[in-house]
Amino acid sequence: MDNQNDLRFLSVKLYPYFSDVVVGSEKVVKYRRYFYKCMDNCLSQRDIRFISGSRAEGLDLPGSDLDLMCLTDTYVVDENKGIHRSILEKLNGDCVCFGTTKTLNIDFKTLCKIHGPAVSTALNGIQEVDFVRCLPCREWPSIAKRWLHRSRCFKWPSSDLITEAIHEGVLLVPVGSKSPSSEENNTEWRFSFSLTEKLLVHSFNHTQLLCYALLKIVLKEIFNKVNIFENCYAHIT
Repeated sequence: MDNQNDLRFLSVKLYPYFSDVVVGSEKVVKYRRYFYKCMDNCLSQRDIRFISGSRAEGLDLPGSDLDLMCLTDTYVVDENKGIHRSILEKLNGDCVCFGTTKTLNIDFKTLCKIHGPAVSTALNGIQEVDFVRCLPCREWPSIAKRWLHRSRCFKWPSSDLITEAIHEGVLLVPVGSKSPSSEENNTEWRFSFSLTEKLLVHSFNHTQLLCYALLKIVLKEIFNKVNIFENCYAHIT
């Protein structure tokens, strides 16, 4: 493929296939998002507060995931480093603190299987669903605030979208152990920007969504085989 005509020809052939077969039409994507938004509203009355993953973004690619974020708002994550040791740790050094407990998945052990930091089950035998315990952050972490204020050549995302992203907040989720010993990584967590990622994808027009779907397929089928990239890079770069 050496010239623009070949590239244009390929794009014309690829577009209807992606729009009609792989991703779906604009109307299909709209209905799909509306369905998961309704699920979001229903489940928010229970322990499950948010739905994330490719399906919530409006995609239904082979192997698309559906993550149910179980928000534990009893605890709030604060970046303040002023307090290095808690009263509990100081007075009772042999006590087990929250970060080292194994209660994150205990509610699901009898019905589901443990999959890294999540527990997985089948939804009426149709698809796998991951339940992920998460903690709310009091504010955006300082390491990520640079993304909020950096200059943007094409004014995307808009200031309104960034304001909405700040309002949605950031979550803290447990990290699956990469160590041969499962005892070593019980206290490791990572920031999850899944709520902002969903906002960004919902702001795409249909052509941009098709390009995004193609990028996800490339990441999954090619790069992830050698474990170079994570899917989240497709949202934020």
